[in-house]
Amino acid sequence: AALTLTLLPPATAGPSLLLIVVDTLRADRLGTYGYYHPTSPVLDRLADESLVFEAATSPAPFTMPAMAGLMTGLYPDRTGVINHSPQDRIHDSVATLAELARRRGYRTSAVVSNPWLVRAQSGFGRGFDTFINKHSLGLGEGRFDAEQVTDQALAFLGKPSKSPFFLWVHYLDTHMPYRPPPQFASLFGDGRASSRVVEDFSLSRDHKQAIYFGARGYRQSELQRTRDLYDASIRFVDTQIGRLLEALGTGGKEVLVVVTADHGESLGDHGLFFAHDFTLYEELLHVPLIMRHPTVGPRRISTPVSLLDVFATLCIEMDLDCRPPLDGRPLPGLRAGPAHPSRTLFAASAPARARYSGYTGLSITGPAGRWSMLRQGHTKIIRIPTPAGPTCIYLYSLVFT
Repeated sequence: AALTLTLLPPATAGPSLLLIVVDTLRADRLGTYGYYHPTSPVLDRLADESLVFEAATSPAPFTMPAMAGLMTGLYPDRTGVINHSPQDRIHDSVATLAELARRRGYRTSAVVSNPWLVRAQSGFGRGFDTFINKHSLGLGEGRFDAEQVTDQALAFLGKPSKSPFFLWVHYLDTHMPYRPPPQFASLFGDGRASSRVVEDFSLSRDHKQAIYFGARGYRQSELQRTRDLYDASIRFVDTQIGRLLEALGTGGKEVLVVVTADHGESLGDHGLFFAHDFTLYEELLHVPLIMRHPTVGPRRISTPVSLLDVFATLCIEMDLDCRPPLDGRPLPGLRAGPAHPSRTLFAASAPARARYSGYTGLSITGPAGRWSMLRQGHTKIIRIPTPAGPTCIYLYSLVFT
C-alpha cells in the first residue's frame, strides 16, 4: 500500500543536498559492502561517517525507470516510465524532487552523463535551474567522463549563495564500454587500458549481443580483464567523488550527501556478461546506498529498503511539500524512518525486445515479457513469463554480512 506523508510547510528549508548517482554500480564491488579490491577508498571513508543501507533494492535493472522511481518516490509504472524509449516520460502530474526543492527555495542543478536522462521530453530535467550534459556543453563524440562531470559540478559548488542547494551528479563511467584512464587501469589486474571484449563491444550491435548472451570465443583472461576494467572505472569515479567532497569544505558536514546507483551489472552472473536490463537477480538490483546526515551519526542498517525511499526521506529532511500518496517510505535510522520488517518491495525488468532473443530467459516480447520481483524481508520471488505460463524462482536467505 502507498504511504501518505502529511507535511506542514516549515518556516525554513532543510539542508543542502548533494545527490551522487553512479550508473551501473553494483553494491558488492565497494569495500564498504565487503569487496576485497581497493575500488572505493573515498566512498569507504564516507561510509564510515554515514548511514549505510546494506540491503537497498532498485525498482528496475536499467536507468530510466530506476531514476524515475528515485526522483519521484513512486514505482516506475506509476510515473509513466517503464522502458528506454521516446514514449517514456515522467507524467506531468507527478512532481519530481527538483521541482519540489525549487518551490522550497533551493538552487537546483544537475550534471548528468547518461544520454537516456537528458532528452528534454523525458521529464528528468524538470525543476532544475541548470541541467548540464554533453549536448548542453557542445561536446562532440565520446563519453562525458567523470572528470568532466566533476568539473561542471565544482563550478556550481563554487558559486556563493545564501540559499540551500540541490545538486544531482550522475556518473556513467561504470557502464560498458569500460574505458578508465590508464593510471586507474594499471591498479587492477594486468594493467592493460582495454580488453578485446571492450573493443569488440564498441564495433556493432551484433557484437554487443554476442557478448551479452554468453561471451563465447573469449578467453577467461579477457573476461577477467574486462571485470578489472569495471573495477578500475569505479576507482576513477571514486577519486572524482573525492574532489566533490573536498570542495564542500569545512561546511560540508552541514550538507546532506547521498550516494547510490540506479542499478548494478552482470559480470558473468546468470549467463549475462557486462549487461543489465534483462533479469532481476541481486547483481542488478542490489545497489549501494550511503547517506551522510548533518545531525545523525554513522550506522549500518540491514533492513531491506527501496531506492524509492530516498525520495520519501528527502521530503522530510529537506522540508519539502510532498503530496501523497508515495510508494517509498522514510528510511530507517532517521527522525521519521521506522523499520518496516514485513514490507514488500517490488521490481520489474525491461520489456522484452526482439533484439533480446539471444537470451533464453526472455521469450515473450513487449511489456508482457517483463520479469517481476517481490521481496519481503530476506525472501525474494522472481516471476518469469513464458508462453506456457509464468515460472517462479525462489531465492532464500538474502542476508548481507
